[in-house]
Amino acid sequence: MRGRGWWLAILVAVLVAAGCERQRSPSAPTTTMADSGQLPAAPTQIAPAGAAAQILNYDLRVEIIPAKHYLQATARVDWEVLQPTSRLEFHLRPNLEIKSLTDSEGQALRYDRDKDGAVSVRLPEALQAGTRPSLTLQYEGEIYGPRGGYRNRRLWDYIGKEGTYVRSESEWYPQVSGDTATADLKITAPADWLVVSSGQLVDVGERHFHWRTDTPAAGLSFAAAEYVLTESRAGKVPLRCYTFPQHASRAREFLDKAGQIIAFFEKLYGPYPFPKFSLAEIPDLSGGGHGDQSLVMLQAKTFRDSLDEEFLARELAYNWWGGQIICTESKFPVEGFATYSQALWREHTGRKAALQKAMKQQAEPVLRASLDSEGQKSCYASETGPLLYQKGSWILHMSRQLLGDEAWFRAVRKFATEHAGQVITVAQLREALEAGHGQSLEKFFQQWVYGTGVPWIKGAVVAGPGGKARVRLSQVFVAGKSKGEAGAAWRTAPSSFDLLVDVVVKHEGGETRRTVRLTEPSADYEIAVPGKVTSLVIDPAEWLLDHSKGLTGELDQEMEALQKDLERELGEDVKGPPR
Repeated sequence: MRGRGWWLAILVAVLVAAGCERQRSPSAPTTTMADSGQLPAAPTQIAPAGAAAQILNYDLRVEIIPAKHYLQATARVDWEVLQPTSRLEFHLRPNLEIKSLTDSEGQALRYDRDKDGAVSVRLPEALQAGTRPSLTLQYEGEIYGPRGGYRNRRLWDYIGKEGTYVRSESEWYPQVSGDTATADLKITAPADWLVVSSGQLVDVGERHFHWRTDTPAAGLSFAAAEYVLTESRAGKVPLRCYTFPQHASRAREFLDKAGQIIAFFEKLYGPYPFPKFSLAEIPDLSGGGHGDQSLVMLQAKTFRDSLDEEFLARELAYNWWGGQIICTESKFPVEGFATYSQALWREHTGRKAALQKAMKQQAEPVLRASLDSEGQKSCYASETGPLLYQKGSWILHMSRQLLGDEAWFRAVRKFATEHAGQVITVAQLREALEAGHGQSLEKFFQQWVYGTGVPWIKGAVVAGPGGKARVRLSQVFVAGKSKGEAGAAWRTAPSSFDLLVDVVVKHEGGETRRTVRLTEPSADYEIAVPGKVTSLVIDPAEWLLDHSKGLTGELDQEMEALQKDLERELGEDVKGPPR
Protein backbone atom coordinates (compact mmCIF):
# COMPACT_ATOMS: atom_id res chain seq x y z
CA MET A 1 0.00 0.00 0.00
CA ARG A 2 1.34 3.39 -0.96
CA GLY A 3 0.26 6.97 -0.48
CA ARG A 4 -0.90 9.30 -3.19
CA GLY A 5 2.33 11.24 -3.79
CA TRP A 6 4.44 8.22 -4.73
CA TRP A 7 1.72 6.77 -6.90
CA LEU A 8 1.05 10.09 -8.66
CA ALA A 9 4.68 10.60 -9.58
CA ILE A 10 4.99 7.14 -11.07
CA LEU A 11 1.71 7.46 -12.92
CA VAL A 12 2.62 10.78 -14.49
CA ALA A 13 5.93 9.33 -15.69
CA VAL A 14 4.20 6.34 -17.25
CA LEU A 15 1.62 8.50 -19.00
CA VAL A 16 4.21 10.90 -20.37
CA ALA A 17 6.31 8.02 -21.66
CA ALA A 18 3.31 6.48 -23.32
CA GLY A 19 2.33 9.77 -24.94
CA CYS A 20 -1.31 9.11 -24.12
CA GLU A 21 -3.99 11.02 -26.00
CA ARG A 22 -6.24 13.55 -24.28
CA GLN A 23 -9.08 13.40 -26.86
CA ARG A 24 -10.38 10.81 -29.24
CA SER A 25 -12.99 11.15 -31.97
CA PRO A 26 -16.29 9.43 -31.15
CA SER A 27 -16.67 8.43 -34.78
CA ALA A 28 -13.33 6.62 -34.86
CA PRO A 29 -12.43 5.49 -31.33
CA THR A 30 -8.91 4.31 -30.67
CA THR A 31 -8.59 0.66 -29.71
CA THR A 32 -7.14 0.21 -26.23
CA MET A 33 -4.65 -2.57 -25.59
CA ALA A 34 -4.44 -4.41 -22.28
CA ASP A 35 -1.23 -5.99 -21.06
CA SER A 36 -2.70 -9.35 -22.07
CA GLY A 37 -2.98 -8.24 -25.72
CA GLN A 38 -5.93 -7.14 -27.80
CA LEU A 39 -9.05 -6.58 -25.74
CA PRO A 40 -12.35 -8.06 -26.96
CA ALA A 41 -14.29 -5.86 -29.35
CA ALA A 42 -16.26 -2.99 -27.83
CA PRO A 43 -20.04 -3.39 -28.03
CA THR A 44 -21.74 -1.76 -30.98
CA GLN A 45 -22.97 1.76 -30.28
CA ILE A 46 -26.72 1.40 -29.84
CA ALA A 47 -29.70 3.70 -29.65
CA PRO A 48 -32.88 3.31 -27.60
CA ALA A 49 -35.79 1.83 -29.55
CA GLY A 50 -37.58 4.48 -31.58
CA ALA A 51 -35.18 7.29 -30.65
CA ALA A 52 -34.81 10.18 -33.10
CA ALA A 53 -31.17 10.62 -32.09
CA GLN A 54 -28.50 8.91 -30.02
CA ILE A 55 -25.56 10.19 -28.02
CA LEU A 56 -22.19 9.08 -29.38
CA ASN A 57 -19.73 10.65 -26.96
CA TYR A 58 -19.43 12.89 -23.91
CA ASP A 59 -16.68 15.33 -23.03
CA LEU A 60 -17.43 16.04 -19.36
CA ARG A 61 -15.43 18.59 -17.36
CA VAL A 62 -16.43 18.47 -13.72
CA GLU A 63 -15.31 20.14 -10.50
CA ILE A 64 -16.54 18.77 -7.19
CA ILE A 65 -16.65 21.00 -4.10
CA PRO A 66 -17.13 18.56 -1.19
CA ALA A 67 -17.45 21.23 1.52
CA LYS A 68 -20.60 22.51 -0.23
CA HIS A 69 -21.79 19.12 -1.58
CA TYR A 70 -21.59 20.83 -4.93
CA LEU A 71 -20.84 20.02 -8.56
CA GLN A 72 -20.01 22.40 -11.42
CA ALA A 73 -19.84 20.92 -14.90
CA THR A 74 -19.49 21.60 -18.60
CA ALA A 75 -20.69 18.83 -20.89
CA ARG A 76 -20.18 18.64 -24.63
CA VAL A 77 -22.57 16.03 -25.98
CA ASP A 78 -22.00 14.64 -29.49
CA TRP A 79 -25.11 13.22 -31.15
CA GLU A 80 -26.09 11.32 -34.26
CA VAL A 81 -29.53 12.01 -35.75
CA LEU A 82 -31.32 8.80 -36.72
CA GLN A 83 -34.51 10.28 -38.19
CA PRO A 84 -35.53 13.84 -39.05
CA THR A 85 -36.10 15.85 -35.87
CA SER A 86 -36.35 19.42 -34.66
CA ARG A 87 -35.63 18.53 -31.01
CA LEU A 88 -32.94 16.77 -28.99
CA GLU A 89 -34.11 15.35 -25.66
CA PHE A 90 -32.35 14.17 -22.52
CA HIS A 91 -32.66 14.08 -18.72
CA LEU A 92 -30.64 15.98 -16.14
CA ARG A 93 -31.06 15.80 -12.35
CA PRO A 94 -33.91 18.24 -11.55
CA ASN A 95 -32.03 20.43 -9.07
CA LEU A 96 -28.99 20.95 -11.32
CA GLU A 97 -29.35 24.44 -12.78
CA ILE A 98 -28.54 24.87 -16.47
CA LYS A 99 -26.48 28.05 -16.82
CA SER A 100 -26.13 27.88 -20.60
CA LEU A 101 -26.97 25.56 -23.48
CA THR A 102 -25.38 26.21 -26.86
CA ASP A 103 -24.80 24.54 -30.24
CA SER A 104 -21.42 23.79 -31.83
CA GLU A 105 -21.19 27.42 -33.03
CA GLY A 106 -21.74 28.79 -29.54
CA GLN A 107 -25.27 29.96 -30.30
CA ALA A 108 -27.74 29.81 -27.41
CA LEU A 109 -30.52 27.27 -27.82
CA ARG A 110 -34.01 27.42 -26.36
CA TYR A 111 -35.27 24.47 -24.38
CA ASP A 112 -38.17 23.24 -22.26
CA ARG A 113 -37.63 21.46 -18.95
CA ASP A 114 -40.15 19.78 -16.64
CA LYS A 115 -40.02 19.26 -12.88
CA ASP A 116 -38.59 15.75 -13.25
CA GLY A 117 -35.58 16.94 -15.23
CA ALA A 118 -36.69 16.07 -18.79
CA VAL A 119 -35.08 18.57 -21.20
CA SER A 120 -36.30 19.15 -24.77
CA VAL A 121 -33.97 21.32 -26.86
CA ARG A 122 -35.63 23.30 -29.65
CA LEU A 123 -33.35 23.33 -32.69
CA PRO A 124 -33.33 26.31 -35.12
CA GLU A 125 -34.18 23.94 -37.98
CA ALA A 126 -34.96 20.28 -38.42
CA LEU A 127 -31.94 18.00 -38.72
CA GLN A 128 -31.84 15.13 -41.18
CA ALA A 129 -30.77 11.54 -40.47
CA GLY A 130 -26.99 11.22 -40.42
CA THR A 131 -26.38 14.73 -39.05
CA ARG A 132 -23.99 14.87 -36.09
CA PRO A 133 -24.75 17.93 -33.95
CA SER A 134 -23.09 18.85 -30.67
CA LEU A 135 -24.60 20.53 -27.62
CA THR A 136 -22.66 22.16 -24.80
CA LEU A 137 -24.22 22.62 -21.36
CA GLN A 138 -22.91 24.47 -18.36
CA TYR A 139 -24.72 23.46 -15.18
CA GLU A 140 -24.22 23.21 -11.42
CA GLY A 141 -25.94 22.22 -8.23
CA GLU A 142 -25.96 20.21 -5.06
CA ILE A 143 -25.64 16.43 -4.89
CA TYR A 144 -26.36 15.61 -1.28
CA GLY A 145 -28.27 12.40 -0.74
CA PRO A 146 -31.91 12.52 -1.82
CA ARG A 147 -32.10 16.32 -1.86
CA GLY A 148 -32.81 17.53 -5.37
CA GLY A 149 -33.74 14.12 -6.75
CA TYR A 150 -37.05 12.75 -7.88
CA ARG A 151 -39.97 12.89 -5.50
CA ASN A 152 -40.43 9.60 -3.59
CA ARG A 153 -37.20 8.21 -5.02
CA ARG A 154 -34.13 7.65 -2.86
CA LEU A 155 -31.00 8.83 -4.60
CA TRP A 156 -28.23 8.51 -2.07
CA ASP A 157 -25.49 9.91 -4.29
CA TYR A 158 -23.26 12.16 -2.29
CA ILE A 159 -20.55 14.78 -2.67
CA GLY A 160 -18.94 15.39 0.72
CA LYS A 161 -15.72 15.65 2.67
CA GLU A 162 -15.96 12.05 3.92
CA GLY A 163 -15.88 10.84 0.32
CA THR A 164 -17.83 11.26 -2.88
CA TYR A 165 -19.71 8.87 -5.09
CA VAL A 166 -21.97 9.86 -7.97
CA ARG A 167 -23.75 7.14 -9.93
CA SER A 168 -25.31 7.39 -13.37
CA GLU A 169 -28.74 6.75 -11.81
CA SER A 170 -28.64 10.19 -10.20
CA GLU A 171 -28.61 11.75 -13.70
CA TRP A 172 -25.71 14.02 -12.84
CA TYR A 173 -24.95 14.45 -16.57
CA PRO A 174 -27.25 14.69 -19.66
CA GLN A 175 -28.62 11.21 -20.32
CA VAL A 176 -30.95 9.34 -22.65
CA SER A 177 -32.44 6.24 -21.05
CA GLY A 178 -31.24 3.08 -22.76
CA ASP A 179 -28.46 4.83 -24.68
CA THR A 180 -24.79 3.88 -24.66
CA ALA A 181 -21.87 6.21 -25.39
CA THR A 182 -18.13 6.62 -25.05
CA ALA A 183 -16.83 9.38 -22.80
CA ASP A 184 -13.99 11.57 -21.62
CA LEU A 185 -14.51 12.40 -17.94
CA LYS A 186 -12.21 15.13 -16.59
CA ILE A 187 -12.70 15.76 -12.89
CA THR A 188 -11.13 18.38 -10.64
CA ALA A 189 -11.05 17.32 -6.97
CA PRO A 190 -9.50 18.72 -3.79
CA ALA A 191 -5.75 18.42 -3.33
CA ASP A 192 -4.61 15.02 -2.06
CA TRP A 193 -7.75 13.31 -3.40
CA LEU A 194 -7.89 10.51 -5.96
CA VAL A 195 -10.71 10.07 -8.50
CA VAL A 196 -11.71 6.72 -10.01
CA SER A 197 -14.16 5.97 -12.80
CA SER A 198 -14.79 3.42 -15.55
CA GLY A 199 -12.36 2.90 -18.39
CA GLN A 200 -8.72 3.96 -18.26
CA LEU A 201 -6.89 6.83 -16.58
CA VAL A 202 -5.16 8.61 -19.45
CA ASP A 203 -3.94 11.81 -17.80
CA VAL A 204 -3.51 13.15 -14.28
CA GLY A 205 -2.40 16.39 -12.66
CA GLU A 206 -2.17 17.68 -9.11
CA ARG A 207 -5.95 18.02 -8.85
CA HIS A 208 -7.12 16.80 -12.26
CA PHE A 209 -8.01 13.29 -13.42
CA HIS A 210 -8.93 12.34 -16.99
CA TRP A 211 -10.68 9.01 -17.42
CA ARG A 212 -11.55 7.66 -20.87
CA THR A 213 -14.28 5.08 -21.56
CA ASP A 214 -13.76 3.63 -25.04
CA THR A 215 -16.39 0.92 -24.70
CA PRO A 216 -19.87 2.44 -25.16
CA ALA A 217 -21.37 2.46 -21.67
CA ALA A 218 -24.94 2.67 -20.44
CA GLY A 219 -23.88 4.72 -17.44
CA LEU A 220 -21.01 6.85 -16.13
CA SER A 221 -20.18 7.01 -12.42
CA PHE A 222 -17.22 8.11 -10.33
CA ALA A 223 -15.91 8.06 -6.77
CA ALA A 224 -13.43 10.41 -5.12
CA ALA A 225 -11.84 10.78 -1.70
CA GLU A 226 -8.52 11.06 0.08
CA TYR A 227 -7.88 7.46 -0.84
CA VAL A 228 -5.03 5.08 -0.23
CA LEU A 229 -4.32 3.16 -3.44
CA THR A 230 -3.34 -0.50 -3.37
CA GLU A 231 -2.42 -2.29 -6.61
CA SER A 232 -2.24 -5.90 -7.67
CA ARG A 233 -2.85 -8.12 -10.71
CA ALA A 234 -5.10 -10.98 -11.74
CA GLY A 235 -2.97 -12.68 -14.36
CA LYS A 236 -2.41 -9.78 -16.74
CA VAL A 237 -5.36 -7.66 -15.53
CA PRO A 238 -4.28 -4.66 -13.38
CA LEU A 239 -6.25 -4.45 -10.13
CA ARG A 240 -6.66 -1.33 -7.98
CA CYS A 241 -8.35 -0.80 -4.66
CA TYR A 242 -9.16 2.72 -3.43
CA THR A 243 -9.83 2.67 0.32
CA PHE A 244 -10.24 5.20 3.08
CA PRO A 245 -7.03 5.29 5.16
CA GLN A 246 -8.59 3.45 8.11
CA HIS A 247 -9.39 0.45 5.89
CA ALA A 248 -6.22 0.33 3.80
CA SER A 249 -5.17 -2.89 5.55
CA ARG A 250 -8.19 -4.67 4.01
CA ALA A 251 -7.35 -3.74 0.43
CA ARG A 252 -5.06 -6.68 -0.29
CA GLU A 253 -7.69 -9.15 0.88
CA PHE A 254 -10.29 -7.61 -1.44
CA LEU A 255 -7.93 -7.51 -4.42
CA ASP A 256 -6.86 -11.12 -3.91
CA LYS A 257 -10.49 -12.24 -3.89
CA ALA A 258 -11.31 -10.11 -6.94
CA GLY A 259 -8.39 -11.67 -8.76
CA GLN A 260 -9.61 -15.18 -7.96
CA ILE A 261 -13.12 -14.33 -9.16
CA ILE A 262 -11.84 -12.78 -12.40
CA ALA A 263 -9.74 -15.88 -13.11
CA PHE A 264 -12.80 -18.08 -12.51
CA PHE A 265 -15.07 -16.00 -14.77
CA GLU A 266 -12.45 -15.91 -17.51
CA LYS A 267 -12.72 -19.70 -17.68
CA LEU A 268 -16.52 -19.45 -17.92
CA TYR A 269 -17.03 -16.41 -20.13
CA GLY A 270 -13.73 -15.57 -21.85
CA PRO A 271 -11.05 -12.91 -21.25
CA TYR A 272 -11.75 -10.01 -18.90
CA PRO A 273 -12.93 -7.29 -21.31
CA PHE A 274 -11.51 -4.05 -19.88
CA PRO A 275 -8.03 -2.56 -19.37
CA LYS A 276 -8.25 -2.61 -15.55
CA PHE A 277 -10.51 -3.40 -12.61
CA SER A 278 -11.01 -1.03 -9.68
CA LEU A 279 -12.72 -1.26 -6.30
CA ALA A 280 -13.63 1.99 -4.55
CA GLU A 281 -14.83 2.51 -0.99
CA ILE A 282 -17.72 4.95 -0.58
CA PRO A 283 -19.54 6.39 2.47
CA ASP A 284 -22.28 4.37 4.18
CA LEU A 285 -25.13 6.02 2.33
CA SER A 286 -25.85 3.37 -0.26
CA GLY A 287 -27.74 0.10 -0.10
CA GLY A 288 -24.57 -1.91 -0.61
CA GLY A 289 -22.66 -1.21 -3.79
CA HIS A 290 -22.73 -0.24 -7.43
CA GLY A 291 -21.03 -1.66 -10.50
CA ASP A 292 -20.07 -0.11 -13.82
CA GLN A 293 -17.60 -1.15 -16.48
CA SER A 294 -14.34 -2.02 -14.70
CA LEU A 295 -15.45 -0.31 -11.47
CA VAL A 296 -17.26 -1.54 -8.37
CA MET A 297 -18.13 0.79 -5.50
CA LEU A 298 -18.58 -0.76 -2.05
CA GLN A 299 -19.84 1.09 1.00
CA ALA A 300 -17.51 1.50 3.98
CA LYS A 301 -19.52 -1.03 5.97
CA THR A 302 -18.29 -3.69 3.53
CA PHE A 303 -14.69 -3.01 4.57
CA ARG A 304 -15.57 -3.09 8.28
CA ASP A 305 -17.30 -6.47 7.99
CA SER A 306 -16.26 -9.83 6.61
CA LEU A 307 -15.77 -9.75 2.86
CA ASP A 308 -18.99 -10.69 1.04
CA GLU A 309 -17.32 -12.48 -1.84
CA GLU A 310 -20.60 -13.54 -3.46
CA PHE A 311 -21.74 -9.95 -3.77
CA LEU A 312 -18.35 -9.07 -5.22
CA ALA A 313 -18.69 -11.96 -7.69
CA ARG A 314 -22.06 -10.70 -8.85
CA GLU A 315 -20.79 -7.15 -9.39
CA LEU A 316 -17.74 -8.45 -11.24
CA ALA A 317 -19.92 -10.56 -13.55
CA TYR A 318 -21.47 -7.36 -14.93
CA ASN A 319 -18.18 -6.71 -16.73
CA TRP A 320 -19.07 -9.56 -19.07
CA TRP A 321 -22.87 -9.41 -18.88
CA GLY A 322 -23.89 -5.81 -19.43
CA GLY A 323 -20.40 -4.43 -20.01
CA GLN A 324 -19.13 -6.52 -22.91
CA ILE A 325 -22.45 -8.12 -23.89
CA ILE A 326 -25.49 -5.86 -24.01
CA CYS A 327 -29.18 -6.71 -24.32
CA THR A 328 -31.58 -3.80 -24.84
CA GLU A 329 -34.67 -5.88 -25.49
CA SER A 330 -34.90 -7.34 -21.96
CA LYS A 331 -32.88 -7.23 -18.76
CA PHE A 332 -33.17 -11.01 -18.33
CA PRO A 333 -29.89 -12.15 -19.96
CA VAL A 334 -27.70 -9.60 -18.15
CA GLU A 335 -29.34 -9.77 -14.72
CA GLY A 336 -29.92 -13.51 -14.93
CA PHE A 337 -26.28 -14.27 -15.68
CA ALA A 338 -24.99 -11.78 -13.07
CA THR A 339 -27.17 -13.34 -10.36
CA TYR A 340 -26.40 -16.92 -11.40
CA SER A 341 -22.69 -16.06 -11.50
CA GLN A 342 -22.97 -15.37 -7.77
CA ALA A 343 -24.29 -18.90 -7.27
CA LEU A 344 -21.64 -20.35 -9.59
CA TRP A 345 -18.93 -18.75 -7.46
CA ARG A 346 -20.42 -20.33 -4.37
CA GLU A 347 -20.43 -23.69 -6.15
CA HIS A 348 -16.80 -23.15 -7.15
CA THR A 349 -15.79 -22.58 -3.53
CA GLY A 350 -18.16 -25.04 -1.85
CA ARG A 351 -19.20 -27.58 -4.52
CA LYS A 352 -22.70 -28.90 -5.22
CA ALA A 353 -24.06 -28.61 -1.70
CA ALA A 354 -23.16 -24.92 -1.67
CA LEU A 355 -24.85 -24.44 -5.04
CA GLN A 356 -28.05 -26.06 -3.79
CA LYS A 357 -28.06 -23.81 -0.74
CA ALA A 358 -27.49 -20.72 -2.88
CA MET A 359 -30.30 -21.61 -5.27
CA LYS A 360 -32.70 -22.34 -2.42
CA GLN A 361 -31.96 -18.88 -1.02
CA GLN A 362 -32.58 -17.37 -4.43
CA ALA A 363 -35.86 -19.29 -4.78
CA GLU A 364 -37.48 -17.80 -1.69
CA PRO A 365 -38.13 -14.26 -3.02
CA VAL A 366 -39.27 -15.63 -6.41
CA LEU A 367 -41.83 -17.90 -4.78
CA ARG A 368 -43.24 -15.10 -2.66
CA ALA A 369 -43.49 -12.79 -5.66
CA SER A 370 -45.18 -15.51 -7.72
CA LEU A 371 -48.04 -15.78 -5.20
CA ASP A 372 -49.44 -12.53 -6.59
CA SER A 373 -50.97 -14.09 -9.67
CA GLU A 374 -52.58 -10.84 -10.83
CA GLY A 375 -49.77 -8.33 -10.35
CA GLN A 376 -46.66 -10.21 -11.43
CA LYS A 377 -44.72 -9.73 -14.66
CA SER A 378 -42.73 -12.22 -16.66
CA CYS A 379 -38.97 -12.40 -16.21
CA TYR A 380 -38.65 -11.02 -19.74
CA ALA A 381 -40.75 -7.92 -18.96
CA SER A 382 -39.53 -7.24 -15.40
CA GLU A 383 -37.40 -4.17 -14.79
CA THR A 384 -36.30 -5.08 -11.26
CA GLY A 385 -37.07 -7.37 -8.32
CA PRO A 386 -36.93 -11.14 -7.75
CA LEU A 387 -38.94 -11.99 -10.88
CA LEU A 388 -36.01 -10.55 -12.84
CA TYR A 389 -32.86 -11.26 -10.82
CA GLN A 390 -33.47 -14.50 -8.94
CA LYS A 391 -35.94 -15.97 -11.43
CA GLY A 392 -33.52 -15.19 -14.25
CA SER A 393 -30.84 -17.04 -12.32
CA TRP A 394 -33.14 -20.02 -11.82
CA ILE A 395 -34.01 -20.13 -15.53
CA LEU A 396 -30.32 -20.48 -16.36
CA HIS A 397 -29.92 -23.07 -13.59
CA MET A 398 -32.78 -25.18 -15.00
CA SER A 399 -31.42 -24.89 -18.53
CA ARG A 400 -28.14 -26.26 -17.17
CA GLN A 401 -29.96 -29.38 -15.99
CA LEU A 402 -31.54 -29.85 -19.42
CA LEU A 403 -28.21 -29.64 -21.25
CA GLY A 404 -26.00 -31.26 -18.62
CA ASP A 405 -22.96 -29.57 -17.11
CA GLU A 406 -20.46 -30.16 -19.90
CA ALA A 407 -22.77 -29.07 -22.74
CA TRP A 408 -24.17 -26.09 -20.80
CA PHE A 409 -20.82 -24.59 -19.82
CA ARG A 410 -19.48 -25.14 -23.33
CA ALA A 411 -22.54 -23.46 -24.89
CA VAL A 412 -22.39 -20.48 -22.51
CA ARG A 413 -18.68 -19.85 -23.08
CA LYS A 414 -19.14 -20.15 -26.85
CA PHE A 415 -22.04 -17.70 -26.73
CA ALA A 416 -20.16 -15.22 -24.52
CA THR A 417 -17.00 -15.22 -26.65
CA GLU A 418 -18.73 -15.18 -30.03
CA HIS A 419 -21.03 -12.31 -29.00
CA ALA A 420 -18.40 -10.22 -27.23
CA GLY A 421 -18.90 -6.62 -28.26
CA GLN A 422 -22.43 -7.20 -29.54
CA VAL A 423 -26.00 -6.37 -28.67
CA ILE A 424 -27.76 -9.69 -28.19
CA THR A 425 -31.38 -10.83 -28.18
CA VAL A 426 -33.11 -13.36 -25.96
CA ALA A 427 -33.74 -15.45 -29.07
CA GLN A 428 -30.00 -15.65 -29.74
CA LEU A 429 -29.39 -16.92 -26.22
CA ARG A 430 -32.09 -19.53 -26.69
CA GLU A 431 -30.57 -20.62 -30.01
CA ALA A 432 -27.14 -20.98 -28.41
CA LEU A 433 -28.52 -23.21 -25.65
CA GLU A 434 -30.53 -25.20 -28.21
CA ALA A 435 -27.35 -25.84 -30.17
CA GLY A 436 -25.78 -27.26 -27.03
CA HIS A 437 -28.90 -29.25 -26.17
CA GLY A 438 -29.66 -30.58 -29.62
CA GLN A 439 -33.38 -29.95 -29.04
CA SER A 440 -35.79 -27.05 -29.14
CA LEU A 441 -36.12 -24.96 -25.99
CA GLU A 442 -38.98 -22.87 -27.33
CA LYS A 443 -41.51 -24.20 -24.83
CA PHE A 444 -39.03 -23.91 -21.95
CA PHE A 445 -38.44 -20.22 -22.77
CA GLN A 446 -42.13 -19.62 -23.36
CA GLN A 447 -43.14 -20.87 -19.93
CA TRP A 448 -40.22 -19.61 -17.84
CA VAL A 449 -38.90 -16.48 -19.61
CA TYR A 450 -42.02 -15.07 -21.24
CA GLY A 451 -44.66 -16.65 -18.98
CA THR A 452 -45.64 -16.07 -15.37
CA GLY A 453 -46.17 -18.27 -12.37
CA VAL A 454 -44.20 -21.00 -10.63
CA PRO A 455 -45.63 -24.51 -10.22
CA TRP A 456 -45.81 -26.60 -7.08
CA ILE A 457 -44.92 -30.23 -7.73
CA LYS A 458 -46.35 -32.91 -5.43
CA GLY A 459 -46.24 -36.68 -5.56
CA ALA A 460 -47.07 -39.97 -3.97
CA VAL A 461 -46.03 -43.58 -4.50
CA VAL A 462 -47.69 -46.97 -3.92
CA ALA A 463 -46.42 -50.49 -4.36
CA GLY A 464 -47.76 -52.17 -7.50
CA PRO A 465 -47.83 -55.72 -8.84
CA GLY A 466 -44.85 -57.37 -10.42
CA GLY A 467 -42.17 -55.49 -8.49
CA LYS A 468 -43.23 -52.11 -9.78
CA ALA A 469 -43.99 -48.88 -7.99
CA ARG A 470 -46.71 -46.57 -9.15
CA VAL A 471 -45.80 -42.88 -8.90
CA ARG A 472 -48.21 -40.02 -9.39
CA LEU A 473 -46.94 -36.47 -9.91
CA SER A 474 -49.18 -33.43 -9.83
CA GLN A 475 -48.49 -29.77 -10.53
CA VAL A 476 -50.51 -26.71 -9.53
CA PHE A 477 -50.14 -22.95 -9.36
CA VAL A 478 -50.39 -21.41 -5.90
CA ALA A 479 -51.75 -17.93 -5.21
CA GLY A 480 -52.58 -16.05 -2.04
CA LYS A 481 -51.09 -13.93 0.71
CA SER A 482 -48.89 -14.64 3.68
CA LYS A 483 -50.59 -16.41 6.58
CA GLY A 484 -49.68 -13.45 8.75
CA GLU A 485 -52.21 -11.28 6.95
CA ALA A 486 -55.84 -11.28 8.06
CA GLY A 487 -58.21 -13.20 5.85
CA ALA A 488 -55.43 -14.86 3.87
CA ALA A 489 -56.27 -17.94 1.88
CA TRP A 490 -54.21 -20.09 -0.48
CA ARG A 491 -55.68 -20.87 -3.87
CA THR A 492 -54.47 -23.55 -6.25
CA ALA A 493 -55.16 -24.15 -9.91
CA PRO A 494 -53.85 -26.86 -12.26
CA SER A 495 -50.76 -25.96 -14.27
CA SER A 496 -49.33 -27.57 -17.40
CA PHE A 497 -45.63 -26.73 -17.40
CA ASP A 498 -43.43 -29.03 -19.49
CA LEU A 499 -41.04 -30.35 -16.82
CA LEU A 500 -38.30 -32.92 -16.56
CA VAL A 501 -38.57 -34.21 -12.99
CA ASP A 502 -36.01 -36.36 -11.21
CA VAL A 503 -37.66 -38.82 -8.80
CA VAL A 504 -36.16 -41.25 -6.33
CA VAL A 505 -38.21 -44.24 -5.18
CA LYS A 506 -36.68 -45.47 -1.95
CA HIS A 507 -37.13 -49.13 -1.11
CA GLU A 508 -35.71 -51.78 1.15
CA GLY A 509 -32.11 -52.27 0.15
CA GLY A 510 -31.62 -49.00 -1.72
CA GLU A 511 -33.25 -46.56 -4.10
CA THR A 512 -34.16 -46.25 -7.77
CA ARG A 513 -33.72 -42.99 -9.66
CA ARG A 514 -35.60 -41.96 -12.79
CA THR A 515 -36.15 -38.78 -14.79
CA VAL A 516 -39.73 -38.45 -16.03
CA ARG A 517 -41.51 -35.86 -18.14
CA LEU A 518 -44.51 -34.10 -16.63
CA THR A 519 -46.56 -32.08 -19.11
CA GLU A 520 -50.09 -32.33 -17.69
CA PRO A 521 -51.60 -31.33 -14.35
CA SER A 522 -51.27 -34.95 -13.26
CA ALA A 523 -49.57 -38.07 -14.61
CA ASP A 524 -48.79 -41.62 -13.45
CA TYR A 525 -45.54 -43.54 -13.97
CA GLU A 526 -44.52 -47.14 -13.35
CA ILE A 527 -41.00 -47.69 -12.06
CA ALA A 528 -39.49 -51.13 -11.48
CA VAL A 529 -38.11 -51.53 -7.95
CA PRO A 530 -36.33 -54.58 -6.45
CA GLY A 531 -37.67 -54.18 -2.91
CA LYS A 532 -40.54 -52.96 -0.77
CA VAL A 533 -41.32 -49.27 -1.41
CA THR A 534 -40.65 -46.99 1.55
CA SER A 535 -40.82 -43.38 0.26
CA LEU A 536 -40.64 -40.98 -2.68
CA VAL A 537 -38.32 -38.00 -3.16
CA ILE A 538 -39.00 -35.45 -5.93
CA ASP A 539 -36.17 -33.41 -7.47
CA PRO A 540 -33.50 -34.58 -4.97
CA ALA A 541 -30.75 -32.39 -6.46
CA GLU A 542 -33.12 -29.38 -6.51
CA TRP A 543 -32.86 -28.40 -10.17
CA LEU A 544 -36.48 -27.25 -10.51
CA LEU A 545 -37.97 -23.97 -9.34
CA ASP A 546 -41.17 -24.92 -7.53
CA HIS A 547 -42.91 -24.04 -4.30
CA SER A 548 -41.39 -26.91 -2.36
CA LYS A 549 -38.14 -24.88 -2.37
CA GLY A 550 -39.24 -22.33 0.16
CA LEU A 551 -42.88 -22.21 1.16
CA THR A 552 -43.70 -25.70 2.41
CA GLY A 553 -43.80 -24.44 5.97
CA GLU A 554 -46.56 -22.03 5.03
CA LEU A 555 -48.36 -24.52 2.79
CA ASP A 556 -48.44 -27.47 5.19
CA GLN A 557 -52.19 -27.53 5.58
CA GLU A 558 -52.80 -27.14 1.84
CA MET A 559 -50.21 -29.79 1.04
CA GLU A 560 -51.67 -32.28 3.50
CA ALA A 561 -55.15 -31.92 2.02
CA LEU A 562 -53.94 -32.32 -1.54
CA GLN A 563 -51.72 -35.24 -0.59
CA LYS A 564 -54.63 -37.08 1.01
CA ASP A 565 -56.60 -36.68 -2.20
CA LEU A 566 -53.73 -38.22 -4.14
CA GLU A 567 -53.40 -41.07 -1.69
CA ARG A 568 -57.09 -41.93 -1.91
CA GLU A 569 -56.86 -42.05 -5.70
CA LEU A 570 -53.66 -44.09 -5.75
CA GLY A 571 -54.77 -46.72 -3.25
CA GLU A 572 -54.57 -47.73 0.33
CA ASP A 573 -50.92 -48.81 0.50
CA VAL A 574 -49.22 -45.43 0.06
CA LYS A 575 -45.74 -45.53 1.53
CA GLY A 576 -43.91 -42.50 2.83
CA PRO A 577 -44.77 -38.83 3.25
CA PRO A 578 -44.91 -36.34 0.37
CA ARG A 579 -41.87 -34.21 -0.44
